[in-house]
Amino acid sequence: MSGDAQRTTALVRAAAGRAGWTLTGEQERRLACFVDLLSRWSERVRLTADPDPRAIVQRHVVDAFALAQLLGPGDEEPPRRCVDVGAGGGLPGVPCAILLSRARLTLVEPRARRAAFLRTAVFELGLGCEVQQRRVGLSRREGGLPEWRSDVAWARATLPLARWLELGAALVRPGGWVIAFVTGDAADVAELLRERNAASPEALPLDLIAERRYSLVDGTRRRVVAMELCRRGGQDQRDTAGGNVKEIEGDQ
Repeated sequence: MSGDAQRTTALVRAAAGRAGWTLTGEQERRLACFVDLLSRWSERVRLTADPDPRAIVQRHVVDAFALAQLLGPGDEEPPRRCVDVGAGGGLPGVPCAILLSRARLTLVEPRARRAAFLRTAVFELGLGCEVQQRRVGLSRREGGLPEWRSDVAWARATLPLARWLELGAALVRPGGWVIAFVTGDAADVAELLRERNAASPEALPLDLIAERRYSLVDGTRRRVVAMELCRRGGQDQRDTAGGNVKEIEGDQ
């Protein structure tokens, strides 16, 4: 193992320890390989603002640890179909696929060079992800919706939160989860959900059900929030968005 690979592996191991995640040897190897691959590609294709492996791990891979902890390993469940909208440089989708090997993940990215990187990463890491180069949106002009529906959908730094709630709800089946990465107070998310549910009485409501709070090494606070698309409507559900949220605490 080269010196650079050893340093990247140490960064991954340290981030996993802060997150309380025990990596297998294969997960550690794949995560380090992904970080180094992303760093190399970012020197010629703008995939991340800072291509330094330390920045990639400490500012981005940590999101995948938080998401994976929120979703849980799923070892005893049927494989979940997940979609990462606007997957970009594969963060947090590719690391999450490494951590949750049973998930059936589709990486959706409209830009050709980023989609090419995703295909390269999936191939070199031996992952079972599908890469789709396309746009996704509520209207045909925005790209339209895929024919399939997911169990879990997430987008990171792709759309304003209110727009993502609408698109995410259209991408998952009833009972599925819409995931959002936020930096503000969870009450803001709950308020957006109340407004969304009240404004669309004919649509299935979204219910805030779980969140994972964590922090970066520089002290920046983040959280990943899960919202369930309820199987049926009802005023009782619309009035309680965020009323019974499972909080998963931890620092990274």
